[in-house]
Amino acid sequence: MKKDFTRQEIEDLMGFLRTGTNVVRLVDPMSELLLDTEGNVIPGALCNAVWGHGHRCENCSSLRSLQTEETIYKMEFNNDRTYWITSRFLRVEGNPCILEVVADTTDFIIIESTQLEQVGRVIEGYNHQLITDALTGVLNRNYLNNVFIPSLPFRRDHDLPVHIAIMDLDRFKDVNDNYGHHAGDIMLSDVGGFWRRKFNSRAKNKEQIVVRYGGDELVAIDCANDYDTFKSNVENWYRSMRKTSYLSDGTELAFSMSFGFASTTELEGDWTWDSLFAMADERMYEAKQKRHAEMDAASK
Repeated sequence: MKKDFTRQEIEDLMGFLRTGTNVVRLVDPMSELLLDTEGNVIPGALCNAVWGHGHRCENCSSLRSLQTEETIYKMEFNNDRTYWITSRFLRVEGNPCILEVVADTTDFIIIESTQLEQVGRVIEGYNHQLITDALTGVLNRNYLNNVFIPSLPFRRDHDLPVHIAIMDLDRFKDVNDNYGHHAGDIMLSDVGGFWRRKFNSRAKNKEQIVVRYGGDELVAIDCANDYDTFKSNVENWYRSMRKTSYLSDGTELAFSMSFGFASTTELEGDWTWDSLFAMADERMYEAKQKRHAEMDAASK
């Protein structure tokens, strides 16, 4: 499929596709903004405004198209209407972007009226499962790697800071070894549920989210506050946290957590997710070593 277009060719193609109720636009999925045929950002024109919200879509087809340089298709249910989205990677005068066609197929797709709501729930549930950790209910690595991290170059280029906290349960392996993995799952579910209530916004450029990075390790991400406020919030919330999990047999398991904070404001201008994460990870390791030493001293 043709991927390289002149400005005139893309204007002709968009004119051809713009029939009926079709929404046809050029999208920069990194910034979530619309482009004109000269590659300029259209001020204030958010790609997700067509759906009536201001946050990045779950499983954004245009972002996936940009990553794979392929055409991606997606069905969307919104306000009792059914849409078919085609996201096509192309280059206009050498500049990569996504040609997105949003077609209202409500009156043309053959789905029994009694099944339409059911199909919508299935698709919504599937999209949710793709980006959500089943045990803790927080976002998963799929969301981090395929949705959030690809948006970071835009934040870096526009000097928008990102703060993170790596949060790790202390001596979690001991819980699994002494009480079984079911006990560990209960503890992880409790911890994830607590932090999910604190970091639960995906508003554009003001994300406050928590991701299960792996095992007992969570990563809180804040793009809405300054660094000091972010650290203060995490520390205050942790102090207020009930640090006990309860098993079905009445066993009470106390736990603690170690934190490693980092912010892009501490890094050079050409920062990356890897450099940000490495800084937080080193600090978390230092905090964990200190915490373990305190625990050992208290047990003597």
